[in-house]
Amino acid sequence: MGPGRGLPDGLQPWADKWRAAEDSIYPLAVTDADAYQEAVVLVGLLRPYFEAEVAAPSDLPDVAGRAQAVLRSLAAREGLSTAGLDAEAIVGCAAAARLRTLLAQDESSTEEVEIESARAAGLRWAVIKEPDLNLAGMGVAQQWVEVHVDSRARLVRGIAMHPETGEAVFTIEILAAGEVRASLRLELDSRQEWLEEAEEMRQAFDQRGAGQ
Repeated sequence: MGPGRGLPDGLQPWADKWRAAEDSIYPLAVTDADAYQEAVVLVGLLRPYFEAEVAAPSDLPDVAGRAQAVLRSLAAREGLSTAGLDAEAIVGCAAAARLRTLLAQDESSTEEVEIESARAAGLRWAVIKEPDLNLAGMGVAQQWVEVHVDSRARLVRGIAMHPETGEAVFTIEILAAGEVRASLRLELDSRQEWLEEAEEMRQAFDQRGAGQ
């Protein structure tokens, strides 16, 4: 859950708290496997409750505040016990999971709007992500993401500093629609070559879409 990304005002402290809850539960997988398994089952019991009650991230704090009582009721119904477990942390894990889902849905919806807007404008590529120009030069890494309107392939360009030399490293990745792993990745040390390679890839996709 990326801190601050798409969060309504005032929700960041809650997101931090729920992330800390996850950080307290997951190490049990190593230190106490039985307790970890019980916690996972209880988080799973709470998920439908959060799905039903939380339509937007801003709903989460109030719903989470009622969730411990719901957790005890659900656990009793299933013949389970919360004894020895941190009920607040279990609630936090369920809240964190719901928040991630909502943020991912919002991001997907925004991306779809950008793609359809590009299509309506007669463009072949939709710009989904680009660096904040107000922060240009201040970040360690920058990324641009473009989606080919017809094929939904992603062209991801990045600039980062080499950790040892401090020199700029320019990357290009191509991801097929729906894929999370790149089918092609280039790493270049020339900005001009980076720009030219990216343009050649755009043209290749455009020609393919035109049947050339």
